[in-house]
Amino acid sequence: MTDKNIRNLVLNQIREKKKKLLADAKSKATNTNKAKKESALKKTKSKPVATVKKRKKRTGRFHTGLYNSKKCTNGPAKYRSGWELIVCQFLDLDPDVKSWEYEPFKIQWVSNTKTGRIRLYIPDFFIIYYDGTKKLVEVKGDRFVNRPTVQKKARMGISWASRNNAQYELWTDKKIAALKKIVEAKNPI
Repeated sequence: MTDKNIRNLVLNQIREKKKKLLADAKSKATNTNKAKKESALKKTKSKPVATVKKRKKRTGRFHTGLYNSKKCTNGPAKYRSGWELIVCQFLDLDPDVKSWEYEPFKIQWVSNTKTGRIRLYIPDFFIIYYDGTKKLVEVKGDRFVNRPTVQKKARMGISWASRNNAQYELWTDKKIAALKKIVEAKNPI
């Protein structure tokens, strides 16, 4: 045998040993996993349960929930912010308000005149007063008021209100802070 042949034989033997060691390690790992599962089944005496990876709980900064009201005509309001909750509470306490709706309807508007893309705008509140006045109200933070989409939605709300004999109002931080004081004064904790 030549040196080259001997070398190839030795390398083949080393490769075979590595394969055997890897196969043994895999079988041991699967055997230990099987043993763990079997012991868990024996302890619980029930069917195996699929393990579900837990998701991290999203820590949102917005307060969401349901608000039940006798004045709200379209069911409980599914508010998406603490400000919307304050508005709901205020509308219930206001004696001039006959009824109100939370996210009452959708207004279609063309967002891009070149492509003709149609978007939907859902105002936050539609309020009807005892004197017959109707208001369409959008609740927004001051920092969002100057955004182009908010401006376009406001124009759509104003045009809808003018066509339907109503008023459009954008309630921001200052208005909500005043409403909060009124709610807190009438409902002390």
